[in-house]
Amino acid sequence: MNTSCWIHQYKEYFEVGSYIFTILGFIAIISSIIALFISRNQMRFTVIARCVDIFRDHYADISPESNQEKCLKYMDFINEELFYFQHRYIPKSVALEWIDGMLNHFPVYHNGVIVNSNYCLPQFLTLKHNYPRVKESFEIEGSYNFKLIFSEDSLKSVHYNKERRRLAQEILKNSKSVKY
Repeated sequence: MNTSCWIHQYKEYFEVGSYIFTILGFIAIISSIIALFISRNQMRFTVIARCVDIFRDHYADISPESNQEKCLKYMDFINEELFYFQHRYIPKSVALEWIDGMLNHFPVYHNGVIVNSNYCLPQFLTLKHNYPRVKESFEIEGSYNFKLIFSEDSLKSVHYNKERRRLAQEILKNSKSVKY
């Protein structure tokens, strides 16, 4: 048997083997990326479901008559949701919807002055200062038509939705830039 033929034959096996391992490595990388995306989506779903359950079970009925303790726990819950927004555990579309709901309860500040005092729950006027993430998120720079944002006039609904969405987007942007 010729030695060069034998070496040539092993070289071909080695090349085929390296191609197979390259393909297997590529498949492993693709599988890992897919698993990462699936895991991330499952985590997002779990966080969303948990937050929705907590809100429905404890805070759906929050009102001006709610006691201070309940409001304090709700503020803590909102602080947690803002953390999830900041770290993108909640998709942007869901975060904007939730912030839109928060606008019915929380004071919004512009240069340290409450600009929606007629529309927020009075219990939150003093609680905000104990939560830096909430304070920084709800401190806005833009100017908004708060009469429109809190209007119940159905004829203004298109403008109402645009203005609320614009305010919610600034609050979301603020929540993502909080330095804690």
